[in-house]
Amino acid sequence: MKAIKFGVIWSGIGIVLALFCGDSVASSRCVELSGCARKFCEIERQLEQAQRANQQQKVDGLQAALENAKAHCRDPQLRQALLDDIAETRAEIAEYRQALQHAEQGGDETKIIKYRDKLEAKQQELESLLQQRATGE
Repeated sequence: MKAIKFGVIWSGIGIVLALFCGDSVASSRCVELSGCARKFCEIERQLEQAQRANQQQKVDGLQAALENAKAHCRDPQLRQALLDDIAETRAEIAEYRQALQHAEQGGDETKIIKYRDKLEAKQQELESLLQQRATGE
């Protein structure tokens, strides 16, 4: 009887591990792609996750996003959208730097913390966008 219980528990752990590994394999498969193919792959991966979690609203939204992406995605469009995102993020960084400078001059600790946090988050976002551009994603 103990062997059966252990087998059921071990089997359950195996299923959980398989699910996690499946996501990892799917995610690594998407990384190997670029442009529209990568975008489709990532949406499909999210769609599979939503289906497994029985999140019907998310499934519906992702199916619509996938259809839209397949109908309209063109690699030059993705590149331009990425360049636009980079420019916008750089502009936001400049705004936050200016706001931080004003907060520091005014000595408002709450605003200083707020703008430092926002600036840090935007800088991380910019690094991610620049990495995407460098790898041609």
